[in-house]
Amino acid sequence: MNTQRLFLRLQRFNTLLPALLTLLLLAVMVWELLPDMRGRGRETVDPPVGIAAGSTASEHSASAKAVPLDIRTSHIDAGPNILVMNIVAPKEDGSHYESKSTEIRNLLFLNDGSEKAIWLFPDASQAITRLESLNNEDTKTPIALYLETEPRPYKDGSSSRANTHLVSPDGLRKRAIATELDHILSHRQHGQTLQLVYQKGKTVRVMKVSLTSFETLSDRVVATLSEVGK
Repeated sequence: MNTQRLFLRLQRFNTLLPALLTLLLLAVMVWELLPDMRGRGRETVDPPVGIAAGSTASEHSASAKAVPLDIRTSHIDAGPNILVMNIVAPKEDGSHYESKSTEIRNLLFLNDGSEKAIWLFPDASQAITRLESLNNEDTKTPIALYLETEPRPYKDGSSSRANTHLVSPDGLRKRAIATELDHILSHRQHGQTLQLVYQKGKTVRVMKVSLTSFETLSDRVVATLSEVGK
C-alpha cells in the first residue's frame, strides 16, 4: 500500500515538473528585465551644468554655481509633436525685467517621436529675456524660435551684454547670431528672413539672417555714435 502511494506521488511530481520549470524560467527572465525597466526613465534626460539633480547631474556641476530651478510649461507653440518647457530660477538683483519674480534659464524640448529630451543650453548661466516663435506667414507653423539672453550671475555696476539666438522648433539646431551686444534696437520677420538692428560699441548695425538655414545674409553698419547730431 505504501509503495503504491509513493508511485502515485512520484507520478504527480513528474506531471507538475515541466510546469514548475517553466514558471522558474519566466521568473528569471522577469528578474533580468527589471533593472532595465527601472533605469529606462532616468536615462532619457541628462541635466546640464548648474541644475541640481542629485547623482544624475554632470560631473562639471560641482564647479558651477548651483541655482534653485523649477520647470514650467512654455507659452511657445513649437508644433503638434513638440512640447517646450521653461526652466526658471528666482530673478537676480539688477535684472531689467522686474515684472516677474522668476526668469527663464534654459529650455527643455520634448518630442513625441523621441525618447530623448533636448536641453537648449549646456548650463544655467544665462537668462532668456525674450522668447518668440517666428511663424510661416501662410501656414502659421513655427519656422524658428528667436531668443535674447543675458549672462548670469548679473555683474554689479555694469550693463549686461545681450546675445541673440535662433533655434529650430524641435531644439535640434541652434545658432548664436549676434553676441556681446550693447543694445538690441529691434527685430522683425520678413517672410523667411529675420532683420536685426543692434548697437555694438559705437556702431549701429543691421543684420539679415535666413530663418531656414540660420546663415547670415548681410551685416552692415548704418550709423556710428560720433555721427549723431552732425
